[in-house]
Amino acid sequence: MSLKGRSILDAGIFTPDVFAELAERTTRLLDARPEPIFRDEVVAMLFYQPSTRTRMSFQLAAIRLGAQVIYTEDAGQFSSAAKGEILEDTTRIVAGYRPKALVLRHHDEDAPVVVDRNMQRLGFAMPVFNAGSGAGEHPTQAALDLYTIQRELGRTSDVEVAFVGDCRYSRTVRSLVTLLARCPGAKVHFVSVPELRVGADVRDTLDRAGVPYTETDDWEDLVPTVDILYMTRPQKEWFTDEAMFQTVKDRFVLDLPTARRMKPGARILHPLPRNEEIALAVDPLPQAAYFRQADYGPPLRTALFQMVCG
Repeated sequence: MSLKGRSILDAGIFTPDVFAELAERTTRLLDARPEPIFRDEVVAMLFYQPSTRTRMSFQLAAIRLGAQVIYTEDAGQFSSAAKGEILEDTTRIVAGYRPKALVLRHHDEDAPVVVDRNMQRLGFAMPVFNAGSGAGEHPTQAALDLYTIQRELGRTSDVEVAFVGDCRYSRTVRSLVTLLARCPGAKVHFVSVPELRVGADVRDTLDRAGVPYTETDDWEDLVPTVDILYMTRPQKEWFTDEAMFQTVKDRFVLDLPTARRMKPGARILHPLPRNEEIALAVDPLPQAAYFRQADYGPPLRTALFQMVCG
């Protein structure tokens, strides 16, 4: 399947063949500058939620490929959305500037799909890249996570992954599970307090794929056995009860003694930002791969632009 001209709305678009090509291109770009594919052309970015790594890596990828980047950061406050403009109108205006692509982050889970359908209805050939949509999807982060697993472990099959922390609202967990469900021999564990248990849709994805999984609030026996410890931060923005957030936010903290119980070849991933769920003392360990994970972001998103817009 070719990604040429297609929007990247959910992780399901990264079939095994598509991911294999993306991974190959990404690896070539780790130590090489890409040939420009944009010639005096524009990539537009609308971010309605805060972002550092996703926004800057998309921006860097577009610049390296020769594009001019126009963007609004914190669009809910610094675009006409602050005056009541609806998303469909904002993106119609942006589309009129004829960008080669639109990178969108939004608090609404359905926003990327709504924008993509509206662009098709209006006849604009503008691929939409979902850079994170509410608690729903983060497809390019999932591709980055799976690439990191492949790069660090040398494989994507027979991988045992423990997701730790916020398994309910984390869009990165939901999207990566979609890709792991296609990896032969995958095993998945969800480690969380009851209030942050994984949703039924994620369980259904694994059930349909026949991937074994467990749910627990005790990670003592998992730390020494899993290949990937995927840490997440409890997301305060989803809690309406401050006391409840304070109760759960420090339930799972990866300190140095705990991290040293991991297998030498195991790896710690985190989509970042980190709060207090991974101690700074863990950073020098060879298992700590989360900064390398972030470093792979610009070449992977460069490769993705090549496949969609090249």
